[in-house]
Amino acid sequence: MTAGAAPAKPDAVPPAGAAPRAPHWAWAVMLAAALHLMTTSGNWAITDHGEILYAARHFLHHGNLELPPVPHMRRIPLIPPGPDGTVHTRFLPIPTLTLVPLLWLDEALGWAAEPRFGRVVHLQGHLFVLAALGLLGAAVLRTGASAQAAAAAVLLAGSAWGVWLVSRRVGPEPVMIFLVALFVLGEASMDAAVASWTVRARAAVCALLPWTHVTGAPVAAALVASAAIRLARAAPAENAPRRADLRRLALGAAVGTASMVVVWNGLYQGNWLTGGYGRFSPEAAFGARNPLVGAVEHLAMLALLCPVILALAAAGAAAAPSLRHLGRETALSLVAVLVLIFCTFYVAEPARRLAVVVVPLAAMAGARWDGLRLRSPLPQALLAASALGGIAWFFRVEGGWKPGPHGLNLPQYVLWSDLLAAGRPPWQYAVPLVLLAGAAALAAARVWVLLRQTPAAAARP
Repeated sequence: MTAGAAPAKPDAVPPAGAAPRAPHWAWAVMLAAALHLMTTSGNWAITDHGEILYAARHFLHHGNLELPPVPHMRRIPLIPPGPDGTVHTRFLPIPTLTLVPLLWLDEALGWAAEPRFGRVVHLQGHLFVLAALGLLGAAVLRTGASAQAAAAAVLLAGSAWGVWLVSRRVGPEPVMIFLVALFVLGEASMDAAVASWTVRARAAVCALLPWTHVTGAPVAAALVASAAIRLARAAPAENAPRRADLRRLALGAAVGTASMVVVWNGLYQGNWLTGGYGRFSPEAAFGARNPLVGAVEHLAMLALLCPVILALAAAGAAAAPSLRHLGRETALSLVAVLVLIFCTFYVAEPARRLAVVVVPLAAMAGARWDGLRLRSPLPQALLAASALGGIAWFFRVEGGWKPGPHGLNLPQYVLWSDLLAAGRPPWQYAVPLVLLAGAAALAAARVWVLLRQTPAAAARP
């Protein structure tokens, strides 16, 4: 630049004939956020959620997770005391601790009264799921795929019913989805020269998962197994960095699992094997169903819950085998471990149990999206079909029609329906819904424009 020349404005109008800049793929995250918030529960649905919320409030005010013998909350059952006579929550501490700052904000705003137990606190699932969708889009971009592919992966995962379901709830599942998405992002960054943050982040995920949920240790083991499979399939030039990565992942999983077993299960809960669940006869929970029947049910439900994702992942692998794959080993390892755990469990909830698998499956589809060379409007039609499938599952499972005021039928466990049924003024439920619908329409229009671009034109945002 010559002296005295004025710098170009970053938003200057492109020269005549230049191709218009494609919209950013993050519009897909905004679309998923609007859809999820239009069905937000604003409440807790099952006793597990109530206990986690109660434990978070107790920690906020007393600095520990010891509860009174009979928590004074609706539908909370009597929690048996531990060996030392105190009552400890069953649930591992990470999900509970993530609720504490949200609950503090609710109390500061005067919103923490029962029975809802707060307003902001019920956004925990949305926050972690949306953060996971952002990590998923970034992971797809790191494979060299286009912004169009990143947007497609985000919408496929965000509209899948399992992810949509847990985003509406507080608890460990949204946190686990976020951690798995962070692991997938690290996997996408695994090149010949491994970035140090990638190794640290993936090892941290394996160490934190055992402290997040009772299935966290097996899930961490599944992630280590997926890294071992990738090492076995890697080219010779990649063996050295991948061996180092595998050692760190195994160390993280071992440290996380051992510390959880010793500190939480043994010292805190008084039961080295089952932890806080030892007071609830956990041996009766498993072995209650035929394992073959349970496995078939989970796998069949996975196909019904995200058929578009599975079809695109399979078609992309067949159409573009030379493109870099992403999430394949992670998805297969997670499916195998989770089906093995829950195939004999007395309560079958495949959508919730397998929700963490959706992120690596969507990553598989996104990484191969460009190789399909889909022409508009087929990409839009596929993503719309995925979204309509999620909406249909919502009305089937969570919608639960019930009589409303003035003969209306309102879906259950939806904040806006509850406010209408309670006779609140329209601005409390109608205005937010209109704003969310407008945001969804705007985001959908921007994503539609992006999907009309060729992969080359939408290579980067």
